[in-house]
Amino acid sequence: MMIQVVGNRIKCVRQKYDASRGRGVSQQVLSCPRFTDSIEDIREEKALEQLKALTEEERQQLADWLIEQTAKRELITRKYRLTSLTGTLGEAVEALADEQSKSQLTPEKADAIWLKIRELQQALKAAGFKRPKLSGGEAE
Repeated sequence: MMIQVVGNRIKCVRQKYDASRGRGVSQQVLSCPRFTDSIEDIREEKALEQLKALTEEERQQLADWLIEQTAKRELITRKYRLTSLTGTLGEAVEALADEQSKSQLTPEKADAIWLKIRELQQALKAAGFKRPKLSGGEAE
């Protein structure tokens, strides 16, 4: 079975040899939303019916493919989070300078931010990234 992404859908295509035509014939056997993470996440009625028609081998192939695609998406997301973090932190600094925005921050949320900053510092250190020296010669 061939699995491919077409637009916002995952299409599963079964190849069968047709002796009368003397060539292979493709038949779509399943279509489900593109960002389906596992077979259990398939909810559309038509896709559920199509899923029942798959062989056990095809179901396993689809399950393995979905796991692989989900892992790839998660890796891309994690990479993006690290590269976009400085921008997000900069926006948070700007929001704290604005009285109207700052008033939305509760002491509990502020405590949670402090804890996450601490966790981030520890994770950076554990990953081998040293705290940079500031222009005054000391780390902040």
